[in-house]
Amino acid sequence: MYGHPRLYVADAAALPGPVGVNPSLTIAAPADRMCTRLLENRPPRRAHRPAPAPATALTFAEVMRGALADGPALTLRLTITVDDVDAFIDAPDHRAAAHGTVDCEPLGGQLPLRDGWFSLFVPIGLPGRRRMLYRLLLDGPQGRPLTLTGRKEVGDDPGPDLWADTTTPAVEIHRGRYEPNEEPGPASLRTGVVRVGRLDFVRQLTTMRATGAAPLNGLIRFGRFFAGELWDAYGPGR
Repeated sequence: MYGHPRLYVADAAALPGPVGVNPSLTIAAPADRMCTRLLENRPPRRAHRPAPAPATALTFAEVMRGALADGPALTLRLTITVDDVDAFIDAPDHRAAAHGTVDCEPLGGQLPLRDGWFSLFVPIGLPGRRRMLYRLLLDGPQGRPLTLTGRKEVGDDPGPDLWADTTTPAVEIHRGRYEPNEEPGPASLRTGVVRVGRLDFVRQLTTMRATGAAPLNGLIRFGRFFAGELWDAYGPGR
């Protein structure tokens, strides 16, 4: 019975010597005692827990076009991926993964992202104020590491500013590689502004896809979260 864990054999081989004729009851007695001890010392049974439902994921594409402060064109083509819509909404930084390319001639043309993150409606401690943040890691000319940061300031200011706030990030390009929890150096290599055009925004809406256990509910919950944050920032109370 070697190689069969938790399978036990209790026969006369467990006894120290021969027990004589008619040994059945003699063998049965230590076998019964062995079973009792096994039951007394068995590990506690773990409560059955149902397997968690598969997470609902969400993706959408985003295109932003603009220029650096000194003139060269800058285009960001990103795919934003939310692995778990519920976890994304519950997390304080509402962070998702970003993949895609950054296209800018002075930076070396079209550069694929090594890694990237997007944070949606991050509270900054002021009522009705939020930020949308981008952190994109690139390899520039000669393979030197670069970090592109983008920031949209969301909050109600005088005049109609909702569209501009939510579609126009200011960007900075820094030498080096900075993870989301690292603050880039004070001096940026380049600065600029990019925008989501109205036609690009319409196309962006058509790229939203949800997969997993409840794709429709995931889309609805994400939409409610997005609309609710905008209402908190720009609603009549503001």
